[in-house]
Amino acid sequence: MQKKYNENFKKGQALFGGSFDPIHCGHMALAQAVLNLEIISEVIFIPSAVSPLKRHNPLATNDQRKEMILKAIEGIDGFALDDSELDKGGISYTIDTVEEYRKYTDSDLYFIMGADQFYQLSNWHRVETLIEELKFLVYPREGYPIETAPIVSSKVITYEVLNLPYWNMSSTKIRNLCEQGVSIGDIVPRNVEDFINKHQLYQSPK
Repeated sequence: MQKKYNENFKKGQALFGGSFDPIHCGHMALAQAVLNLEIISEVIFIPSAVSPLKRHNPLATNDQRKEMILKAIEGIDGFALDDSELDKGGISYTIDTVEEYRKYTDSDLYFIMGADQFYQLSNWHRVETLIEELKFLVYPREGYPIETAPIVSSKVITYEVLNLPYWNMSSTKIRNLCEQGVSIGDIVPRNVEDFINKHQLYQSPK
């Protein structure tokens, strides 16, 4: 069941979690689209240390992923980095981070996620508490019709589907292109591409 937004909602922060291995232009376009919403005052990128639902750990180090995010958002008003999950280490549970935010803000908290993640939301740690604390901003992913996601039929959840096109880009695709020696200049920010090339990230050993 979906609860719709209403005019009484406060302008809040949008939390954008993920591996960001690496951050790419799709992430940036999505974050900008969310920031443009009247309900959002700030988009906060939160790289995870270890995601509980991913099969592999990030290939780039914590410091490298943090640096790439900082380079990508440099000079953009309304974008910020929260590296608390990296500092904490171990498995990153979103509810733990949300509860830290709740210690100092009573504003609405939004969480940005793809439709593929939305399909897995029922499996997230302490999901009942999570959906009480967050309002979800969901962007479409091909093959994942949001209205049939398990969480929608089983829980009362506040979410909004973002009116965005399907983007054919992912961090996995970028890592594969790097391994093949193919240019990624059109799908990652320029200074992120420079960082990847400088440190030979995701490239096959020569």
